[in-house]
Amino acid sequence: WEKVYEQAKKGIAERGEKTAAKFGRALALWEKLPRPLAGAFSKLAFREVRENLFGDSIVFMISGGSFLDPAVHLFFNGIGYPLANGYGMTEIGITSVELSDRQKYLQSGSVGKPMQNAEYRIDESGELWVRGKVTAKYVLSSDGLQSRAGWFQTRDLAECVDGHYRILGRADDLIVGPNGENLNPNAIEPLLKPDGAEVCLIPATDNGASSAVLLLALNRMTTEENAKRIRAALNERIERANLSSSISRIVTVEGPLMKPDEFKLNRLRLRRDCASGALRPFDVSKAREAETNDALLLRVCAIVAAAVNRSEGDVAPDADFFLDLGGTSLDYFALLTRLRDEYNAAFPLEKTDLKTARAIADYIRAEKGGNDTI
Repeated sequence: WEKVYEQAKKGIAERGEKTAAKFGRALALWEKLPRPLAGAFSKLAFREVRENLFGDSIVFMISGGSFLDPAVHLFFNGIGYPLANGYGMTEIGITSVELSDRQKYLQSGSVGKPMQNAEYRIDESGELWVRGKVTAKYVLSSDGLQSRAGWFQTRDLAECVDGHYRILGRADDLIVGPNGENLNPNAIEPLLKPDGAEVCLIPATDNGASSAVLLLALNRMTTEENAKRIRAALNERIERANLSSSISRIVTVEGPLMKPDEFKLNRLRLRRDCASGALRPFDVSKAREAETNDALLLRVCAIVAAAVNRSEGDVAPDADFFLDLGGTSLDYFALLTRLRDEYNAAFPLEKTDLKTARAIADYIRAEKGGNDTI
Protein backbone atom coordinates (compact mmCIF):
# COMPACT_ATOMS: atom_id res chain seq x y z
CA TRP A 1 0.00 0.00 0.00
CA GLU A 2 2.83 2.40 0.81
CA LYS A 3 4.42 1.92 -2.61
CA VAL A 4 1.19 2.65 -4.51
CA TYR A 5 0.54 5.63 -2.23
CA GLU A 6 3.99 7.11 -2.87
CA GLN A 7 3.65 6.69 -6.63
CA ALA A 8 0.20 8.29 -6.63
CA LYS A 9 1.36 11.17 -4.43
CA LYS A 10 4.29 11.84 -6.74
CA GLY A 11 2.02 11.75 -9.78
CA ILE A 12 -0.29 14.34 -8.20
CA ALA A 13 2.66 16.57 -7.25
CA GLU A 14 3.97 16.45 -10.81
CA ARG A 15 0.69 17.96 -11.98
CA GLY A 16 1.73 21.22 -10.29
CA GLU A 17 1.24 23.03 -6.99
CA LYS A 18 -2.33 24.10 -7.77
CA THR A 19 -3.43 20.53 -8.52
CA ALA A 20 -1.69 19.17 -5.41
CA ALA A 21 -3.27 21.88 -3.24
CA LYS A 22 -6.69 21.20 -4.75
CA PHE A 23 -6.31 17.49 -4.02
CA GLY A 24 -5.29 18.22 -0.42
CA ARG A 25 -8.31 20.47 0.15
CA ALA A 26 -10.67 17.88 -1.33
CA LEU A 27 -9.24 15.15 0.91
CA ALA A 28 -9.56 17.40 3.98
CA LEU A 29 -13.19 18.11 3.07
CA TRP A 30 -13.89 14.40 2.62
CA GLU A 31 -12.66 13.75 6.18
CA LYS A 32 -15.29 16.11 7.60
CA LEU A 33 -18.26 14.70 5.69
CA PRO A 34 -20.69 12.10 7.10
CA ARG A 35 -19.98 8.59 5.82
CA PRO A 36 -22.78 8.28 3.16
CA LEU A 37 -22.10 11.76 1.78
CA ALA A 38 -18.34 11.15 1.89
CA GLY A 39 -18.74 8.10 -0.37
CA ALA A 40 -20.67 10.06 -2.98
CA PHE A 41 -18.13 12.89 -2.80
CA SER A 42 -15.23 10.46 -3.38
CA LYS A 43 -16.77 9.01 -6.51
CA LEU A 44 -17.08 12.46 -8.06
CA ALA A 45 -14.03 14.32 -6.75
CA PHE A 46 -11.38 11.59 -7.16
CA ARG A 47 -12.54 9.80 -10.30
CA GLU A 48 -9.41 10.74 -12.25
CA VAL A 49 -7.14 9.53 -9.44
CA ARG A 50 -8.88 6.13 -9.39
CA GLU A 51 -8.66 5.86 -13.18
CA ASN A 52 -4.88 6.23 -12.90
CA LEU A 53 -4.68 3.50 -10.23
CA PHE A 54 -7.04 0.49 -10.32
CA GLY A 55 -10.20 1.88 -11.94
CA ASP A 56 -13.67 1.70 -10.38
CA SER A 57 -13.99 -2.07 -9.94
CA ILE A 58 -12.40 -2.13 -6.45
CA VAL A 59 -15.00 -2.93 -3.76
CA PHE A 60 -12.88 -3.61 -0.66
CA MET A 61 -9.21 -3.81 0.33
CA ILE A 62 -7.51 -5.07 3.48
CA SER A 63 -4.10 -4.44 5.01
CA GLY A 64 -2.46 -6.56 7.66
CA GLY A 65 0.85 -7.80 8.93
CA SER A 66 2.67 -4.59 9.84
CA PHE A 67 2.43 -0.91 10.75
CA LEU A 68 0.26 1.16 8.38
CA ASP A 69 0.83 4.92 8.17
CA PRO A 70 -2.50 6.74 8.79
CA ALA A 71 -1.72 8.98 5.80
CA VAL A 72 -1.81 5.90 3.55
CA HIS A 73 -5.09 4.79 5.09
CA LEU A 74 -6.61 8.24 4.65
CA PHE A 75 -5.53 8.43 1.00
CA PHE A 76 -7.13 5.17 -0.12
CA ASN A 77 -10.38 5.60 1.80
CA GLY A 78 -10.59 9.23 0.72
CA ILE A 79 -10.31 8.55 -3.02
CA GLY A 80 -13.02 5.87 -2.80
CA TYR A 81 -11.14 2.61 -2.21
CA PRO A 82 -12.40 1.17 1.12
CA LEU A 83 -9.30 -0.02 2.99
CA ALA A 84 -9.65 -1.89 6.30
CA ASN A 85 -6.66 -2.41 8.58
CA GLY A 86 -6.46 -5.77 10.37
CA TYR A 87 -4.17 -7.60 12.74
CA GLY A 88 -2.99 -11.17 13.03
CA MET A 89 0.03 -13.44 13.25
CA THR A 90 0.86 -17.00 12.28
CA GLU A 91 0.53 -18.12 15.92
CA ILE A 92 -2.80 -16.38 16.60
CA GLY A 93 -4.58 -16.08 13.25
CA ILE A 94 -6.60 -12.93 12.45
CA THR A 95 -7.83 -11.39 15.69
CA SER A 96 -9.18 -7.95 14.74
CA VAL A 97 -10.17 -5.74 11.79
CA GLU A 98 -11.16 -2.06 11.94
CA LEU A 99 -14.60 -1.71 10.33
CA SER A 100 -15.88 1.35 12.20
CA ASP A 101 -18.07 3.90 10.42
CA ARG A 102 -16.40 6.70 12.40
CA GLN A 103 -13.59 8.50 10.60
CA LYS A 104 -11.81 9.03 13.94
CA TYR A 105 -10.99 5.32 14.10
CA LEU A 106 -11.06 4.36 10.43
CA GLN A 107 -8.33 6.85 9.45
CA SER A 108 -6.15 6.43 12.53
CA GLY A 109 -4.45 3.24 11.36
CA SER A 110 -6.42 1.31 13.97
CA VAL A 111 -6.75 -2.48 13.66
CA GLY A 112 -10.05 -2.38 15.55
CA LYS A 113 -11.23 -4.26 18.63
CA PRO A 114 -10.34 -7.89 19.36
CA MET A 115 -12.79 -10.44 17.99
CA GLN A 116 -15.07 -12.48 20.22
CA ASN A 117 -12.62 -15.31 20.85
CA ALA A 118 -9.58 -13.10 21.45
CA GLU A 119 -8.42 -10.78 24.21
CA TYR A 120 -5.77 -8.03 24.05
CA ARG A 121 -3.64 -6.34 26.69
CA ILE A 122 -0.73 -3.90 26.52
CA ASP A 123 2.07 -4.29 29.08
CA GLU A 124 4.07 -1.54 30.75
CA SER A 125 6.61 -1.46 27.90
CA GLY A 126 3.88 -0.92 25.30
CA GLU A 127 3.89 -4.46 23.86
CA LEU A 128 0.70 -6.21 22.78
CA TRP A 129 -0.23 -9.60 24.26
CA VAL A 130 -3.03 -11.83 22.93
CA ARG A 131 -4.89 -14.79 24.40
CA GLY A 132 -8.02 -16.77 23.63
CA LYS A 133 -9.32 -19.73 21.65
CA VAL A 134 -7.66 -18.42 18.48
CA THR A 135 -4.06 -18.80 19.64
CA ALA A 136 -1.96 -21.85 18.74
CA LYS A 137 -1.93 -24.60 21.39
CA TYR A 138 1.37 -26.07 20.23
CA VAL A 139 4.46 -24.79 18.42
CA LEU A 140 6.83 -27.11 16.57
CA SER A 141 10.41 -25.89 16.87
CA SER A 142 13.92 -27.32 16.71
CA ASP A 143 13.40 -28.38 20.35
CA GLY A 144 10.33 -30.44 19.44
CA LEU A 145 6.63 -29.91 20.05
CA GLN A 146 6.06 -27.33 22.76
CA SER A 147 2.78 -26.61 24.50
CA ARG A 148 1.71 -22.98 24.55
CA ALA A 149 -0.99 -21.60 26.82
CA GLY A 150 -2.05 -18.27 28.29
CA TRP A 151 -0.98 -14.93 26.89
CA PHE A 152 1.02 -14.79 23.66
CA GLN A 153 3.70 -12.09 23.44
CA THR A 154 3.44 -10.57 19.94
CA ARG A 155 6.48 -8.24 20.24
CA ASP A 156 4.40 -5.59 18.49
CA LEU A 157 4.11 -2.12 20.03
CA ALA A 158 0.53 -0.90 20.31
CA GLU A 159 -1.73 1.74 21.79
CA CYS A 160 -5.42 1.58 22.68
CA VAL A 161 -7.87 4.48 22.24
CA ASP A 162 -11.50 3.92 23.24
CA GLY A 163 -11.04 0.16 22.90
CA HIS A 164 -9.58 0.43 19.39
CA TYR A 165 -6.00 -0.80 18.99
CA ARG A 166 -3.30 0.64 16.75
CA ILE A 167 0.00 -1.08 15.89
CA LEU A 168 2.98 1.29 16.26
CA GLY A 169 5.78 -1.01 15.10
CA ARG A 170 7.96 -3.83 16.40
CA ALA A 171 9.52 -3.74 19.86
CA ASP A 172 12.57 -5.39 18.31
CA ASP A 173 12.98 -2.38 16.00
CA LEU A 174 13.13 0.29 18.74
CA ILE A 175 16.44 2.11 18.91
CA VAL A 176 17.71 3.75 22.09
CA GLY A 177 19.16 7.14 21.18
CA PRO A 178 22.18 8.82 22.78
CA ASN A 179 19.94 10.69 25.22
CA GLY A 180 18.05 7.56 26.23
CA GLU A 181 15.01 8.33 24.05
CA ASN A 182 13.27 5.55 22.13
CA LEU A 183 13.41 5.98 18.35
CA ASN A 184 10.62 4.19 16.47
CA PRO A 185 11.65 3.65 12.81
CA ASN A 186 8.02 3.42 11.66
CA ALA A 187 7.35 6.92 12.95
CA ILE A 188 10.65 8.43 11.81
CA GLU A 189 11.20 7.01 8.32
CA PRO A 190 8.15 8.70 6.70
CA LEU A 191 9.55 12.04 7.89
CA LEU A 192 12.92 11.42 6.26
CA LYS A 193 12.18 9.56 3.03
CA PRO A 194 13.13 11.71 0.00
CA ASP A 195 11.54 11.17 -3.41
CA GLY A 196 13.36 8.59 -5.50
CA ALA A 197 14.91 6.64 -2.60
CA GLU A 198 14.25 4.29 0.29
CA VAL A 199 15.37 4.74 3.89
CA CYS A 200 15.64 2.37 6.84
CA LEU A 201 16.71 3.18 10.39
CA ILE A 202 18.69 0.46 12.18
CA PRO A 203 20.58 0.45 15.49
CA ALA A 204 24.34 0.80 15.77
CA THR A 205 26.84 1.10 18.60
CA ASP A 206 29.59 3.70 18.36
CA ASN A 207 32.12 4.05 21.20
CA GLY A 208 29.78 2.21 23.55
CA ALA A 209 26.94 4.70 23.08
CA SER A 210 23.62 3.88 21.48
CA SER A 211 22.92 5.50 18.13
CA ALA A 212 21.22 4.86 14.82
CA VAL A 213 22.43 4.22 11.29
CA LEU A 214 20.28 5.37 8.41
CA LEU A 215 20.36 3.23 5.28
CA LEU A 216 19.75 5.25 2.12
CA ALA A 217 18.92 2.94 -0.79
CA LEU A 218 19.21 4.32 -4.33
CA ASN A 219 18.24 2.72 -7.58
CA ARG A 220 21.40 1.39 -9.23
CA MET A 221 20.71 3.55 -12.30
CA THR A 222 20.36 6.80 -10.34
CA THR A 223 22.44 9.53 -11.94
CA GLU A 224 25.09 11.45 -10.02
CA GLU A 225 22.99 14.60 -10.19
CA ASN A 226 19.94 12.88 -8.73
CA ALA A 227 22.03 11.14 -6.06
CA LYS A 228 23.30 14.53 -4.86
CA ARG A 229 19.77 15.96 -4.90
CA ILE A 230 18.42 13.04 -2.87
CA ARG A 231 21.23 13.24 -0.31
CA ALA A 232 20.73 17.01 0.11
CA ALA A 233 16.98 16.53 0.63
CA LEU A 234 17.68 13.79 3.20
CA ASN A 235 20.12 15.95 5.17
CA GLU A 236 17.58 18.77 5.22
CA ARG A 237 14.85 16.47 6.57
CA ILE A 238 17.14 15.07 9.26
CA GLU A 239 17.88 18.62 10.44
CA ARG A 240 14.19 19.54 10.35
CA ALA A 241 13.30 16.48 12.47
CA ASN A 242 16.07 17.29 15.00
CA LEU A 243 17.67 13.89 14.47
CA SER A 244 21.24 14.94 13.67
CA SER A 245 22.52 13.86 17.07
CA SER A 246 20.61 10.55 16.99
CA ILE A 247 21.82 9.35 13.57
CA SER A 248 25.53 8.53 13.72
CA ARG A 249 26.01 7.99 9.99
CA ILE A 250 24.25 7.50 6.67
CA VAL A 251 25.13 4.42 4.60
CA THR A 252 24.25 4.72 0.91
CA VAL A 253 23.51 1.34 -0.65
CA GLU A 254 22.07 -0.04 -3.86
CA GLY A 255 18.34 -0.69 -3.56
CA PRO A 256 15.83 -2.14 -3.22
CA LEU A 257 15.99 -2.90 0.50
CA MET A 258 13.40 -5.67 0.30
CA LYS A 259 14.30 -9.01 -1.25
CA PRO A 260 11.92 -10.58 -3.80
CA ASP A 261 10.67 -13.16 -1.28
CA GLU A 262 9.90 -10.55 1.43
CA PHE A 263 6.48 -8.92 1.76
CA LYS A 264 7.59 -6.27 4.26
CA LEU A 265 10.82 -4.63 5.34
CA ASN A 266 12.99 -7.08 7.31
CA ARG A 267 14.94 -4.78 9.62
CA LEU A 268 16.66 -7.63 11.46
CA ARG A 269 18.02 -9.02 8.19
CA LEU A 270 19.14 -5.53 7.08
CA ARG A 271 20.87 -4.98 10.41
CA ARG A 272 22.82 -8.22 9.99
CA ASP A 273 23.63 -7.49 6.33
CA CYS A 274 24.90 -4.02 7.22
CA ALA A 275 27.13 -5.37 10.00
CA SER A 276 28.55 -8.11 7.77
CA GLY A 277 29.06 -5.87 4.75
CA ALA A 278 26.57 -7.85 2.67
CA LEU A 279 24.75 -4.72 1.47
CA ARG A 280 26.02 -3.51 -1.89
CA PRO A 281 27.37 0.08 -1.75
CA PHE A 282 25.88 2.48 -4.26
CA ASP A 283 28.40 3.24 -7.01
CA VAL A 284 27.43 6.24 -9.11
CA SER A 285 29.93 5.21 -11.78
CA LYS A 286 27.61 2.32 -12.70
CA ALA A 287 24.79 4.70 -13.57
CA ARG A 288 24.22 5.35 -17.23
CA GLU A 289 23.45 8.99 -17.94
CA ALA A 290 20.40 9.69 -20.13
CA GLU A 291 22.10 12.63 -21.89
CA THR A 292 22.54 11.54 -25.50
CA ASN A 293 22.12 12.74 -29.05
CA ASP A 294 19.70 9.89 -29.74
CA ALA A 295 16.31 11.69 -29.99
CA LEU A 296 14.29 8.47 -30.16
CA LEU A 297 16.00 7.02 -27.10
CA LEU A 298 15.43 10.24 -25.15
CA ARG A 299 11.74 10.19 -26.05
CA VAL A 300 11.36 6.55 -25.01
CA CYS A 301 13.10 7.33 -21.69
CA ALA A 302 10.55 10.10 -21.10
CA ILE A 303 7.63 7.74 -21.85
CA VAL A 304 9.04 5.09 -19.51
CA ALA A 305 9.50 7.73 -16.78
CA ALA A 306 5.84 8.76 -17.10
CA ALA A 307 4.74 5.11 -16.86
CA VAL A 308 6.45 4.64 -13.49
CA ASN A 309 5.76 8.15 -12.14
CA ARG A 310 9.41 9.20 -12.10
CA SER A 311 11.27 12.22 -13.38
CA GLU A 312 13.05 11.79 -16.71
CA GLY A 313 16.41 12.11 -14.95
CA ASP A 314 15.67 8.93 -12.98
CA VAL A 315 15.37 6.78 -16.10
CA ALA A 316 18.63 5.74 -17.73
CA PRO A 317 18.60 3.93 -21.09
CA ASP A 318 19.62 0.60 -19.52
CA ALA A 319 17.43 0.76 -16.39
CA ASP A 320 15.29 -2.37 -16.02
CA PHE A 321 11.59 -1.45 -15.98
CA PHE A 322 10.80 -3.85 -13.14
CA LEU A 323 14.02 -4.34 -11.14
CA ASP A 324 15.41 -0.80 -11.33
CA LEU A 325 12.34 1.39 -11.77
CA GLY A 326 9.84 -0.57 -9.68
CA GLY A 327 7.30 -0.86 -12.49
CA THR A 328 4.37 -3.26 -12.14
CA SER A 329 2.72 -5.49 -14.75
CA LEU A 330 -0.12 -2.99 -14.95
CA ASP A 331 2.38 -0.17 -15.56
CA TYR A 332 4.06 -2.24 -18.28
CA PHE A 333 0.84 -2.92 -20.17
CA ALA A 334 0.02 0.79 -20.02
CA LEU A 335 3.53 1.56 -21.32
CA LEU A 336 3.16 -0.79 -24.29
CA THR A 337 -0.24 0.68 -25.11
CA ARG A 338 1.16 4.21 -25.20
CA LEU A 339 4.18 3.15 -27.27
CA ARG A 340 1.92 1.34 -29.73
CA ASP A 341 -0.30 4.40 -30.14
CA GLU A 342 2.59 6.88 -30.46
CA TYR A 343 4.79 4.89 -32.83
CA ASN A 344 2.19 2.75 -34.59
CA ALA A 345 4.33 -0.31 -33.86
CA ALA A 346 3.22 -3.75 -32.69
CA PHE A 347 4.42 -4.77 -29.22
CA PRO A 348 3.56 -8.48 -28.81
CA LEU A 349 3.11 -9.57 -25.19
CA GLU A 350 5.34 -12.61 -25.74
CA LYS A 351 8.26 -10.24 -26.42
CA THR A 352 9.65 -10.34 -22.89
CA ASP A 353 13.05 -8.73 -23.53
CA LEU A 354 11.74 -5.16 -23.90
CA LYS A 355 12.52 -4.13 -20.34
CA THR A 356 14.77 -1.11 -20.93
CA ALA A 357 14.33 2.12 -22.86
CA ARG A 358 17.29 1.17 -25.07
CA ALA A 359 15.77 -2.21 -25.97
CA ILE A 360 12.42 -0.55 -26.74
CA ALA A 361 14.06 2.11 -28.94
CA ASP A 362 16.03 -0.55 -30.82
CA TYR A 363 12.82 -2.54 -31.34
CA ILE A 364 11.00 0.52 -32.72
CA ARG A 365 13.87 1.15 -35.15
CA ALA A 366 13.71 -2.45 -36.35
CA GLU A 367 9.94 -2.17 -36.82
CA LYS A 368 10.43 1.04 -38.83
CA GLY A 369 13.23 -0.38 -40.96
CA GLY A 370 15.91 1.63 -39.16
CA ASN A 371 14.10 4.95 -39.66
CA ASP A 372 13.83 7.19 -36.56
CA THR A 373 11.40 9.58 -38.22
CA ILE A 374 7.88 8.99 -36.92
